Amino acid sequence: MAGSFVLTPGALTLGDLRAIHGGRDAITLDPACHAGIDDARRAVEATLAGDEALYGVNTGFGALARSRIDADRPPRLLWVLSPLMRWPTLL
Repeated sequence: MAGSFVLTPGALTLGDLRAIHGGRDAITLDPACHAGIDDARRAVEATLAGDEALYGVNTGFGALARSRIDADRPPRLLWVLSPLMRWPTLL
């Protein structure tokens, strides 16, 4: 790897994506991202604490979007799907 690429919200270019996909750079998050990530996590947790459906988190995907997943199941579901989320490594 040639160096480190700092992922900054709103500043990603097509050239950046090509470099990342090519595997030339390690990827780090701009420290300014952390507050927004924490806010998003708290919002998801607050929604999950209630009875509201949150697509893909406590529901299935696609045709199964109306199927609810028990509160203890999402971590397992995400663990099963996580290799699929790293699609460039599967190409």
